[in-house]
Amino acid sequence: MEPEKTISDIELLERIYKLPDNRPFSSADLEAANRRHDEVCASNPWFRVWQQFGLPR
Repeated sequence: MEPEKTISDIELLERIYKLPDNRPFSSADLEAANRRHDEVCASNPWFRVWQQFGLPR
């Protein structure tokens, strides 16, 4: 493969990946984000209390 073609392909991919992703979140996206958040906060004692008792309504 010629280097100019490879370089232009890489530049095209860079431009594509710089564009914002405007697709709406799916339920799987939201579940994954919530799971990651819970994993990050798992060592926080306040988060554990909130998980155990929830928020008053």
